[in-house]
Amino acid sequence: MGFAPLARGETLAEIDALMDLAHRLEAARPVDAMGVALAKQLVSDANSPLAVGAEPGTLHAVVRLATVGLDLPPRLGAPPEEAGPWE
Repeated sequence: MGFAPLARGETLAEIDALMDLAHRLEAARPVDAMGVALAKQLVSDANSPLAVGAEPGTLHAVVRLATVGLDLPPRLGAPPEEAGPWE
């Protein structure tokens, strides 16, 4: 598996959002598998929006989607104070 050239300008423009995503992944609180899968694909897929040639705005959207995707859905039937979000 080869690595595609990094889209430096787009990556630097999203550095704060990328760091937020990394911090959420490192945190001790539980996360949803969808966000983890999106984050993994972001860094391991040669056709990722981190690579040169991605459509403008795609990296922004995928990073935000992965970050939001880390949030666990509320637990059904749980009292509001126990349903989430997980802080």
